[in-house]
Amino acid sequence: VFDSIVALATEEVEGIAIYTGGVVVKITERIGRKSFLKGIRTRVEDRKISAELSIVVEYGYNIKEKALEAQRNIYQALQSMVGLDVDRITITVVRVMTP
Repeated sequence: VFDSIVALATEEVEGIAIYTGGVVVKITERIGRKSFLKGIRTRVEDRKISAELSIVVEYGYNIKEKALEAQRNIYQALQSMVGLDVDRITITVVRVMTP
């Protein structure tokens, strides 16, 4: 459940996609499948949740701004939907994707 929340919050950000080890995945193309969750790791410890994911940013977008926007979306989604404190959200940008 937590991974799905992270995935959908990430999908709301224009210009990025989740990276699943060689495959770039737009969530809207994979709804109903679990393959897009492979690029996301969540962990709950002491009533705090952490998330890690790798993304690609489309060419022409500001990389730092897109990563921060995704981080904010994930934070807000987890806080409002799960009710746990968010400890950390780690986003790694692995490449720039050309259109």
